[in-house]
Amino acid sequence: MNTCPPTERLPHTPHPIRLNSLLDTGVDRSATGRLTHSGGEGGGMGRPWEADPDTGFSRRLGKSALELRATSTGPECPDIWELENGDIAVIGRDLTDSLGTRLPDGVSVGTDERLVVIPRRMLIAAKADIPDV
Repeated sequence: MNTCPPTERLPHTPHPIRLNSLLDTGVDRSATGRLTHSGGEGGGMGRPWEADPDTGFSRRLGKSALELRATSTGPECPDIWELENGDIAVIGRDLTDSLGTRLPDGVSVGTDERLVVIPRRMLIAAKADIPDV
């Protein structure tokens, strides 16, 4: 039995897993490749965007992990969802510890952010559901 969420609207989830902007200041690579605090403005205060923990799920973007054969029948399902407030939630594998030490120049992960990886085919399948504007 597959435990991935259905394509239809889900009930409110108080703490969804979400992908935040990877370009926020806060944590950056040092010369050693380790994640370090970069002393960005406000240390998380006064950012131009904040994730809304009270929003709910609106619709899946693309196809389910089961449809794309990106999962077994277990609960560990990568997914992409549009939230009620228009933001995007990404459920994927947390590779902050391993990939976070090899970020490209100019890319950083904030202390309250995670670097999440999903199968390429999931984003390609979601492309048709993502507006141009």
